[in-house]
Amino acid sequence: EEIEKKILEKNKDKLEWLEIIRSGTKYIVRLEERIINNRNDDNKIYDIVASKNCVIKEINAESGTKVKNIDTFVKKGEVVISSNIILPNNETKVSSSKGTLLGEVWYNVNIIYPYHYHEEKYTKNKRKVLVFNIFNKKIAFFNYKKYKTFNRNTKYIFNNPLSPVSLSIEYQYETKVIDIKYTNEEAKEAAVNEVKRKLKEKYPGIKDIKKVIITSENESVNQINLNLFIAVLEDITEYKEVNNEKSE
Repeated sequence: EEIEKKILEKNKDKLEWLEIIRSGTKYIVRLEERIINNRNDDNKIYDIVASKNCVIKEINAESGTKVKNIDTFVKKGEVVISSNIILPNNETKVSSSKGTLLGEVWYNVNIIYPYHYHEEKYTKNKRKVLVFNIFNKKIAFFNYKKYKTFNRNTKYIFNNPLSPVSLSIEYQYETKVIDIKYTNEEAKEAAVNEVKRKLKEKYPGIKDIKKVIITSENESVNQINLNLFIAVLEDITEYKEVNNEKSE
């Protein structure tokens, strides 16, 4: 999670979402490139279009002409606020659109969630301990506050294969272990909450999750498999440059 956060911070203009998954001895990296919807202040002309298929729920037009109504279905790329402005004398003036759009967007998500959930997280606590090793016994010095669970990285100061004695420094990193056993209903609730959390992380434009429907479910001894239909209220504002022919 710390690595994900650092990568996203360094690539704010390039990456929308990033996930690193540990799979055995491999790490799988999933990412989505950021689509820059907001335009720079320049002399170009822009329409405002829908960035996704949705039902329009809110149109905030600072400039430009609304060409779609609330509760209207639009496809990705359709113009919602046009740069064409009709004047009282029926002449058409072209002026770059400004504003924001909110729409109801739908997602179909599959999630497999275990009945027994186990996770080990690192806290921010770490320390250095001097350890005297003799045969299979360890004697730790300066070990005033013991961590209940931790991972260690050992660096030997003295270690001779012919000697039963060694001296080392242990760098201990505290962990927090989460170990939960769920009932069927608890697992479904936890799975839905996990999907909500990941959707909001992946799509920061989501303002609210309006509806979650379980469309199908299957279970085994160890896990539950859910297909979910999710309706969200999302910022779907996208600026699209108008071609020269239209602006002329």
